[in-house]
Amino acid sequence: MSKGGDVFAKLNQWIVILMTSFLMSASVSAALKKEPVPAYSKMCAYSVMQGDTHTMGSDQISVTYKDHTYYFSTEKSRDQFIENIRSNISRADQVWEARPVYDRR
Repeated sequence: MSKGGDVFAKLNQWIVILMTSFLMSASVSAALKKEPVPAYSKMCAYSVMQGDTHTMGSDQISVTYKDHTYYFSTEKSRDQFIENIRSNISRADQVWEARPVYDRR
């Protein structure tokens, strides 16, 4: 190969390396910017914690906590839920997982 061909081949390799690096960093960046996941199929988290898995939450009354968005039917239920959010999430998770198979969304 001529000297010009070698330079072109090296340049081509660098372009491939740079593009690969760029694409990998973009996908890593996207993975780090995860959107919060709706908890309990958007049912009211306070109601779920109380054993009711059928009361719908509202998009206007919600709280995002550790990559999940929790929805509530009233502001009062939201306020009561967030007072002890970790233990309330734990209880609601247990109720949600124990619901009948036919009731799973």
